[in-house]
Amino acid sequence: MYLFDKVPLLGSKKEWLFFLIFILVIFVANVYSEYGQFQTIKESKIHTTKALVVNQYLKSKNSKTYFVLKLKSIDGYSFYTTSREDLKNLKNRYVDISFLTKKLNFFSFIKTFYAISFNIKLLEDKNIRNFFSDYIENQHLQQNISELFGALYVALPTSPQSKAFYSYYGVSHLVAISGFHLSFLILFITMVLYFLYRPIHYRFFRYRSKVLDISYMGLFILALYLYLINFTPSFIRAYIMYMIAIVFYFKNIKLLSFANLLIAFLLIISFNPRFLFSVGFYFSIMGIFYVYLFLFYFRHLNKYFLYFFLNVWVFTAMLPIVHYYFPIFTPYQFLSIPLSILFPVIYFSTFILHIFNFGGLFDEYIKIVFQFLPPFILYYVSFTLFML
Repeated sequence: MYLFDKVPLLGSKKEWLFFLIFILVIFVANVYSEYGQFQTIKESKIHTTKALVVNQYLKSKNSKTYFVLKLKSIDGYSFYTTSREDLKNLKNRYVDISFLTKKLNFFSFIKTFYAISFNIKLLEDKNIRNFFSDYIENQHLQQNISELFGALYVALPTSPQSKAFYSYYGVSHLVAISGFHLSFLILFITMVLYFLYRPIHYRFFRYRSKVLDISYMGLFILALYLYLINFTPSFIRAYIMYMIAIVFYFKNIKLLSFANLLIAFLLIISFNPRFLFSVGFYFSIMGIFYVYLFLFYFRHLNKYFLYFFLNVWVFTAMLPIVHYYFPIFTPYQFLSIPLSILFPVIYFSTFILHIFNFGGLFDEYIKIVFQFLPPFILYYVSFTLFML
């Protein structure tokens, strides 16, 4: 493996200076654009928007039950609201919704804000994501199991109860679509495209690079998938990294580089400042950083050793970061290591089963797992340890 030994992308201080100026200009322009949108919303006391219901779940307080909705406006901002009405399942549906703007400030607007809302109207839409979510849901009898596979394949949101359950077993990173899943998707797509494109290339395009063409086609397919899963932050990071990797590989530029990770991070933040407040995005960046760190020192060792101990290392290295935000700890979280190693087999076998409408084949066994809640403690990582 010589991926750390090629020519770097930005080799001089002058190149870095120009790049940072470019990043700063893009970042300021996008923040200014967000501020202009914020000012437009604040012009009236009530603002109406079309929004996608990203998540919906019940919550109780003072013996009263109400719905919590997380919405993403078609204009790009996200917000929470609550409703005491007996709502139907609006998850992954578009609605017209009005909310009060009096207490809204720019910091909360660019982050994720809470708004008092009213006049929610369900819109008729032909969201292709609904088709896939319904197709998956119809193969399962239990809601939590359909949520699991919906999150795995089309990044559907899960209930707070399911999120807590995944934390107990340390498998949240396996359920939430990220660069971990992208690597397997790239492998699967590349293999399929290779066998489909090989005879076409031999017959019509022998003058072109077969590998380059397959890479471009793979990027296009993954872009469609990115649109399908509603531009999940962690997958955006992974997609941009993959796109950069393709360019670097064919330009003979150093591929696995901490500097390139920083470049990708700055590019993503500059084009979408909202990612500054996405915990999942930071988890994703730190995860790939620890992968790079491991490969930097051990890349010359046996590939089977690398695959096994890479999962052990990333799990261990991420523990202080994860537990700073999510304090739940159980010994069962160490199951994350063998599950991560076996994940490619689990992911693709269940994927194939769902394609042929046999997704519920293992529901009886999964149901048993969901019924078992392991004992746990709350372990809070100090800010000092987190920073170290």
